Order: sequence, then C-alpha cells, then structure tokens
Amino acid sequence: MITGPMNRMRIRILLGCAAMMLVSFDAGAAASRQELSQRWLSSGRAQTVAGNHLVARKSLEKAIVADPANALALAWLGVSCQKLGDAEAAAKYFRIALEVEPDNRTVVLMAGKADVSAGEMADAKDKLARLQRLCGAACPETQELDQLIAAGPGK
Repeated sequence: MITGPMNRMRIRILLGCAAMMLVSFDAGAAASRQELSQRWLSSGRAQTVAGNHLVARKSLEKAIVADPANALALAWLGVSCQKLGDAEAAAKYFRIALEVEPDNRTVVLMAGKADVSAGEMADAKDKLARLQRLCGAACPETQELDQLIAAGPGK
C-alpha cells in the first residue's frame, strides 16, 4: 500500500521517468524507421533506374511501410508502377506523394514527368506552374519539365 507524501512523491518521479523513457524510445524508433525507409528507398531507386521494376516495387513498398510519409519513396513507387503498366497505381502514388510533400520540387518534377509520359499535358502544365511558384523559371526542375512538355508526350 502506498501511503505518505514521500511515497507518493517517489511514485510520481518514477512515473515521470518512465514517461520520459517511453517518449525517447518512441523518438528513437521513429528515427530508426526513417533510416530503414531511406535504405529501402535507395535500393528501390537503384532498381528502378536499372529497370528491375518488380524488385524496385517491393523495396519501395517496404520503404513506405517503414515510413508512410516518405514522399520520395511514394514518387519512385509511382515511377515503378508506371513502368510496369499500372497507370492507376502510379497516379495514386504520385497523388499521395504530392499530398505528403506538396512543395517537394523533386516529387513535383517526377509527377510532371509521369504526366508527360502518360500524355496528360494539362496535368503536366499544372505541375510546371507549381514548380514555377516554388522555385521560379530558372530552377533546374522547372526547366527540365518545361523542356519535356515542349517536346511532347512519350518523349
């Protein structure tokens, strides 16, 4: 039985310490999940570039499970899905990536490139306008998407 002010004080201190340990453990776990997500992203990106889209898709899905807010993993998964012919999934992953990080220039560029490849020129122009608002006409992402749009779909 807990009685007396000293015992109640000790219990409060112990509970406070336990709460602090849980918070620091949770912060450490979050950092570990983000690091794991970055490793899977790196693997998935390399596999996508190498043309191994099924392997890339699995790696990128693992990156997203580890950190659902990894916008780059979502965008690269969109690229892999597009290369695998799953336009519906690709559009979904690009949309989610843009919701997670609407001002990430790389994500906007990747989504715009996908729009151009799919012949969705109005959507690509919307992404171009977003890039112009984010970083101006002279930034590399804006220039790259502008050139792709000028060249036309499928280029």
